[in-house]
Amino acid sequence: MFPGKTSETEIIKQATSLFQRHFKYAPPHTVAAPVSIPLFGIETLPAGGLVACAVVNYYVAIAADPTPDGKVRIAFSYSDEPFTAYVDALYSEPWPAGLIPLRETLITLQKRGIHFTGFKAAVAEEIPHPIKQARDGALIVATSLMVRRLRRLALTPCLKAKPILDDLNRALPLTSEERINISELAGEAIKHGGLTCHPLATVKPLLYAKPSTLVVLDTIDQAIEYIQIPGVLLLLAWSESSGLGFFPDLDLFNHAYLNVARLTGHSLLRKSEPHQLAQYKAYLDQMDYALCLHTLFEIRRIAALCRLADQPETAFTVGRLFTTRTQELSSTAPKFAPYLTQLLDSISRISGILGAGVLMGTIMPTLTCIVEAHMIETCYDSLSKVLKESWGKNREIWVSTPIGALKV
Repeated sequence: MFPGKTSETEIIKQATSLFQRHFKYAPPHTVAAPVSIPLFGIETLPAGGLVACAVVNYYVAIAADPTPDGKVRIAFSYSDEPFTAYVDALYSEPWPAGLIPLRETLITLQKRGIHFTGFKAAVAEEIPHPIKQARDGALIVATSLMVRRLRRLALTPCLKAKPILDDLNRALPLTSEERINISELAGEAIKHGGLTCHPLATVKPLLYAKPSTLVVLDTIDQAIEYIQIPGVLLLLAWSESSGLGFFPDLDLFNHAYLNVARLTGHSLLRKSEPHQLAQYKAYLDQMDYALCLHTLFEIRRIAALCRLADQPETAFTVGRLFTTRTQELSSTAPKFAPYLTQLLDSISRISGILGAGVLMGTIMPTLTCIVEAHMIETCYDSLSKVLKESWGKNREIWVSTPIGALKV
């Protein structure tokens, strides 16, 4: 699925070429939004602490040019002729199914007081079939960014809109207000259009997945930082939230990993009320030990699959870090010692162990790690070494810590 993935630059080139073929001139504006496919760990974000997970990005790109005639003309790869509609009557014609997210976004923008006079556009994408549902979210974000670029104004109602171009005619980054606006309109577009993607899961992350940049997303209870490394988005989250919810929605696989990383239970609810801490400890007491064993079986299965991969670079590799902490973890949580020891020993026999709450691997190619937040300062040097060994010396890598983002 992942070999041969088209880059953001290549998708933009495809959109540009499609625009030129249909409209006979080069488009002045291009935008792109990623379809972020979580490979591991994204469900653990509500659990608090410092969590890292990996997602692979596929892209939807739009090349566009504004027009004053009140018409929307959209070229796409599976049609011989551009689709045409009127800005003031977007529901008057039946739209192709693949462009419904675009239509719903335009309508929602209009309802929010963000108007445009028309445009020509070409949409390009290369998204594997199993993840087509997530594509709708990316198209919503790309459409919003396109309208922003065409208007040359921020994505806020006209009376509040500000220019978005700098002195060199480059588009400025999204403001916090614009991010909130896009997230809200995405939810409306998804609801009204009967789309299948979930706005929180697919749209909000898309807004912050920018190549080679570090962006902070301020939500109610957490700051999420996204860093794009070639082909893979390393998502790092630091949260002081006490609203853990005790993981009712986590699937068994991620549930198991989360518990293995948090077996001791300390420092998780540092700022929580005493009754919440007691509730969490009670939850740990009831934890099914089978979850730890399930984690072990999943690791073995993944390792076996990766050993069967055709290309050497997709092999499963895990560094070795903090093995001396195994006994300390076991003594801190004696109830879980047999299961923890079995799990760590088995992982070690497969491909190495990162103890003390850190589990790391590269899978096709994926970087995965779970780090206990209170340990990050002590493990930073070792973590940096493993990151460099796993990812090479020529990549820029950032690690989010309680004391800020640190460059490896």
